[in-house]
Amino acid sequence: MHSYGPLVYRTCFYYTQSREDTLDLMQETWLKVFRGIHTFDASRPLAPWLRRIAANTCVSYLRQKPAPSLSLQWVTDETESTLEDLLPDPQQVEDQILLKETRQLLRHTLLQLPEKMRTAIHLRHGEGFSYEAIAQEMQEPLGTVKTYLHRGRQALRAALQQQENDKGTHYNPKEGAG
Repeated sequence: MHSYGPLVYRTCFYYTQSREDTLDLMQETWLKVFRGIHTFDASRPLAPWLRRIAANTCVSYLRQKPAPSLSLQWVTDETESTLEDLLPDPQQVEDQILLKETRQLLRHTLLQLPEKMRTAIHLRHGEGFSYEAIAQEMQEPLGTVKTYLHRGRQALRAALQQQENDKGTHYNPKEGAG
């Protein structure tokens, strides 16, 4: 028994990673060995048989053992932060997801706009150009640029309104869309 003790200990510890559980399971393993020694084939090596009994004992124990619970109030480091402190605010997560979806929708809608309308929107809102600078860049009359911008914004607003209807998000044109 003493010469095989380290083998049984290592086997049990491998499964439990707990010294206390390992010691308990070693006792249970030795009880099973003594009760079942009459089934052991003496022509075979003892170590694999012991290892198998120890492993089966540990697996049975782990199946019955409830999963460890972890409190969100558990302190994670010397700054006294808890797990709960590390979790993002659910509202922030939802807002980030909605913002990402809205940006994807805007990008998709922009790609559907006619090229000149898309260019006007990009120069105004992406590059910060004035109406006059857009007209110069596009070589279009100022009134035409304003029309492109107005119709492009209408298309984007309609897409956002449709998203609101489809998903229940609440787009407010006065707040903007990121």
